[in-house]
Amino acid sequence: MEATTHDLLLKGNFFAETSYVDHNLRKGTMHNCAGARLLAVTDDFLLALCNSLEAEMGERALPVLKATGRNWGRKAAEEFATQMQQHFGKALLEMPMAMFSANLAEKFEHDGWGDFAFDFSRYDRGLLAVEVAAPMLGSSVRQGARPVETLLAGFLAGMFSFFAGTELECLQTDCCSCGANCSRFVITVSERIRALAAQAPERKTHSEVLAKLEQTRV
Repeated sequence: MEATTHDLLLKGNFFAETSYVDHNLRKGTMHNCAGARLLAVTDDFLLALCNSLEAEMGERALPVLKATGRNWGRKAAEEFATQMQQHFGKALLEMPMAMFSANLAEKFEHDGWGDFAFDFSRYDRGLLAVEVAAPMLGSSVRQGARPVETLLAGFLAGMFSFFAGTELECLQTDCCSCGANCSRFVITVSERIRALAAQAPERKTHSEVLAKLEQTRV
C-alpha cells in the first residue's frame, strides 16, 4: 500500500455516527451511507447457529463454520473495498496502511463485531496479528478450554485473502471464553499454520505462536 494521501477526495469520516446508519422504521430496514442493507443479529442467534451445527454434525461443524465465515469475509471485503473507493476516490490498496487499518477497525466496530486492533508490524514477514476486545461469541460463551470463534477466524481469513490476492488462513491463539483479556488471531499462508501444527501440537501462547510462525519456512 502506498504511504500517501495524494489524490484522495476530501471527504469526512465514512463511519460518522450521525450518518453511517439510516434506520427506516416505517419499512423496518437499515442501510449504511453507501446504501448497503444492514441486518441486526443477536448473540443468541449466533450461539444457536453454532450450537445447532455442533449438535447435528459433531466435529464436522467446525470446518463448516470456518468455510461459512471465509465466504462471508470475502464478500464483506469486496463490499468494503468498493465503499472505500467510492468514498475516497482511490482504490483501497493504494491508500496508506494506517488509513486502511483505521477504516477497517471502524467498520468492525460500527457493525458490532467488537473493538479490533490490527498489528501490521510483521507484514513484511507474511504475518498479521489481530486483537479483538468484546468480540462477538467469545464474550458470550461460557468459559471453556478451547477457542470458540471459528466463524470469526474464517471471516478474517476470507477477508484478508481478498485483500492480499492470495489464499490465507487464520489461527485463533487466545479467546475471551478461555479467560483471556481479549481474543487474538494470526493470519498467514495455510502452509505455515499446517507446519506449525505438525511441529508443535501442544497449546502455545499468542507470542509463542507468532515467534514460531516467523521461524517457519514453507
